[in-house]
Amino acid sequence: MVHSPALSGRRLVVTSQGRMALGKNIQHGDDIALISECDVPFALRPVQEKDRYTLGMPVLLPGVMHGEAWPENGIEGLEEIKIV
Repeated sequence: MVHSPALSGRRLVVTSQGRMALGKNIQHGDDIALISECDVPFALRPVQEKDRYTLGMPVLLPGVMHGEAWPENGIEGLEEIKIV
């Protein structure tokens, strides 16, 4: 077992697409999303109101960090959400 301050408190999770990620305080049902102007994806927890979320911690998700997953045209497939 590896003990590292960088992994402290993070859990290994598998996304619905079968990708492995590391996140703190992430729970089943949370979404992982890219947020404009951020280099890393974040965990989003849905609230009862439609299209509203609470902002969680950054998620380490290889292939999605540092802009690799942004659409080439910059807006295709993006949706607006509300963080409360």
